[in-house]
Amino acid sequence: GVLVRGRVRREDGVGFAVKVILLEKTREDKSQIKTLGEVNHPGIIKLVDWFETPTTLYVVMELATGGEMFGRIAERRAYTEKDAAACFKQVLEAVGHMHARGIVHCDLKPENILYEDDTDGQIKLADFGFAQFMPGGSEGGEMLSKQLGTLSYTAPEILAGTGYDTKADMWSLGVILYILLSGIPPFGKRRGETDRDVKRNILKGAYRFYESHWKDVSSLAMELVQKLIVVNPRERLSWDQALEHPWIQGNAPNTDLGGEYLVDLAQFNARRGMYKLASHALAGLVSRFAQPDAIAAISADTSSLSRILQEGSIQPLVSLAYSKSPDDRKNACNAMANLALQEEYQSKLVHEGGVRRMNQLVCKEAQSNDIKFFVALALARISRNPELRAPMLDSGVNSDAKINTHTALMFLSDPPPANPSRAQRQAVDALSFLCLDESLHRRMVEGNVLPALIRQSNMEQPPDFRRNALQAIVEICHVAMSKPVPPGGVSLREINEVLNRLFESALAAKDDAHVGKQAMEVIGGLASTIAVLKQEDLIIAMAEEGGDQPWHASTDLSPPVKIPDMHSTRNEAPTLAKTVSQQFSVVDLDPMRRHLLEGHYLLNDITGHPLPLKSASWLDKSRNTIGHDLPTREPSTPGVEGMDVAFESLTLSEQTKASLSQAHEVLTRDRGQLLEVILSTSKGSRSNIPDAVQHVLNELTDVILMLSDTLHAQTS
Repeated sequence: GVLVRGRVRREDGVGFAVKVILLEKTREDKSQIKTLGEVNHPGIIKLVDWFETPTTLYVVMELATGGEMFGRIAERRAYTEKDAAACFKQVLEAVGHMHARGIVHCDLKPENILYEDDTDGQIKLADFGFAQFMPGGSEGGEMLSKQLGTLSYTAPEILAGTGYDTKADMWSLGVILYILLSGIPPFGKRRGETDRDVKRNILKGAYRFYESHWKDVSSLAMELVQKLIVVNPRERLSWDQALEHPWIQGNAPNTDLGGEYLVDLAQFNARRGMYKLASHALAGLVSRFAQPDAIAAISADTSSLSRILQEGSIQPLVSLAYSKSPDDRKNACNAMANLALQEEYQSKLVHEGGVRRMNQLVCKEAQSNDIKFFVALALARISRNPELRAPMLDSGVNSDAKINTHTALMFLSDPPPANPSRAQRQAVDALSFLCLDESLHRRMVEGNVLPALIRQSNMEQPPDFRRNALQAIVEICHVAMSKPVPPGGVSLREINEVLNRLFESALAAKDDAHVGKQAMEVIGGLASTIAVLKQEDLIIAMAEEGGDQPWHASTDLSPPVKIPDMHSTRNEAPTLAKTVSQQFSVVDLDPMRRHLLEGHYLLNDITGHPLPLKSASWLDKSRNTIGHDLPTREPSTPGVEGMDVAFESLTLSEQTKASLSQAHEVLTRDRGQLLEVILSTSKGSRSNIPDAVQHVLNELTDVILMLSDTLHAQTS
C-alpha cells in the first residue's frame, strides 16, 4: 500500500508531499529514490529527502497544488491548439530530461501530469513509482522487460514482451496528445471492448481520427500523433525529434478547439471517475492524527478514495477539518476543493457539513493563506452549480446565522493584505455565480456584494474573473428593470443608492496617497460596468427609469476601458436563474433513445457483436420509459465474444453501407443538437449535466464511433 501525507516546514511554511510506501504491499520500491535523485527539472516533481525502516519507505517530495492537467483544461471557457502545443511541449521537455539520463517513466498518463499551482503555468510530471533505468543508460543497450503501466497508455512492445526502452514513453505521450486534442481516447473501453480487445488494438496500432472529434484539428497536429502512436518503436519519434516537430515549434494554429471539445474532455474525465487524482494531488489529506478511515481514503489507489466517499460520505474529510493541527485543516480544505470539481461531491459538501466547516474556518479563526484559498476555490466551484446556489445559503446548511456562506465569501472578498489575491478573486467569483440566481439578489445586494463585484470588474483583473463579475452585475440590473421586480430581486433605486455611495467614496479618496490606487480601481470597475450595460442596451433604459446618477460620471474619470466578450444578449429573463433540470427540460431525449436502439440493432445484425453490457442495461430502462415505440425483439445473431468490432475486416453491401451512413447521420445530428443545448445552458459549468442527458450523450458518442468503425472496416 501507499499513502501520501502533507507536511509543512515550520521555519518557512513550505509544504511537501510525504509518500509512505509499505514495501510488502506494493510493486513500488526504492528504485524511485534513485530515479528522482537523478533528475532536476522544473517540469518534474522534485525529491527533497527520504528515509526508511525495515518495512516502510518515506519519500519527501515537492508538493504540486494545481490539480490534474486535463481537469483544469476542462474547466476553461476556451482552449486552442496553440494552448495544447505549449502544454505538450512542457511535457516533452520534462520527459526528454528523463530520457537523456536513461530513465523510462513507464506510467505516463493524464493522472500523472499536474499543474504546479492554480496559475496553470508550469506542468509537473509526478508518480515515478514504476520508473526504470535503462541498463545501458541513455546510450541504450539491453532492453527493459518488466511489464508496468496502465493498459490504455501502454506501448505495444511492453504488451508483446519483446523488450522496451524510452520509446515506450513516447507511445504513451502519443495517446495523451490524442486525448488532449479530441477529448476521447484512441484505445480504451469506450465502445464495449474488453481488456483483450484493447490490448489487440494496441498491438495492431488500430486507431482512427474520427471526423466527429477531429474536424477542427489541424493536419499538422494529427501528423505528430501519427508519428508517436507507431507500433514499431524504431519508427516512433524520440523526445528530441518530437520537440523539433513544426507543430511544437510555433506552427500550431491559434484556433479554438470548440465548446464541444471541452464537453468531451469533461466527459472523459468523468468516465475515469473522480478525476482520478494522482497521489500528489491528494497529498497531505491526513496526518498522524487523522482517523483510520480517512487514512484509508488517501491510498495511492485513488479508487479507494472514491469508494470510501461513496460508501461513507465525506465525513472523514469534515472530521479532519476540525483537527487542531493547521496542517490537517489545510489538507482537508485542499481535498474538499478537489472534490468540488464533481457534481456528486458538490452536493455532499453542501449537505454533509463540508461547506459549514469551511465557512466556520474562515469566519471564526485566523487561517493561513492556503486555507483561505482552498475554501474560496471550493465555494467557487460549488457555486457554479445552479441547483446548489440557494442551498449553499440555507440555514440548514449554515447552523449559525452569523457564520454562513455569504459572510464567509464577503470576508474572503476583502482585497490584500486582508486576503491573498488568489483567494479574493475566487471568493468574488463565487459571489458572481450566486448572483446569477435572481431569488438571491436582495440577500446579495443587502449583504454588500456590489462593491466586491465592481472591484473585480476593473481592467486589472484576469479576464475570466472580470467577465463573471460583470455578468453578475448585468443580471442584477436586468432583473431590477423587470415590471414588477420579482420576489428576491432589488429595485433600480436600491442599486443606484449603493453605486452612488461607492462612487462618492472613491471620488473622495482617489488622490489619497494610501488608498488612491484602490479608489481608482473602483472607478475603473464602475466605468467597465457602464460599458457593459451600454453593450447590453440597459444603461439608457436605467437612466430613463431612474434619471442620471452620480456614478455614471465614472467614465469621465477612468481611462478608456475594454470589455470582455460577454457571450450573451439579454432580451429576456436570464436562464441561469433556472435549475439544471429546468434548463434541460426542453430536450426531448426519447427520439434520441429510439435512434440509439435502432443503431445498436443495426450494428448487431451486421457485425454479430453483442450489445455492450452497459448499453443492454440502458436499453431495458429505455423500454420501460418509451417501450410502446421500441421494438422488443432479441438481436438476430448471438454475437461473437471478444470480436474486435472496431477493426475487423467486413464486406458490406451498398445497401448496408447506406443504412450505416444514414444511422450515422441521424445520430450525429442528435449529438449535435444535444451538445448545442449543453453549451447554451451550462455556461461555465459544463460538468453540471443531468445524469439522463449525460448518459444519452455518452451513448450517442459511443454508437457514432462504432458506426464509423464499421463503415471503415470493410475490405475493398
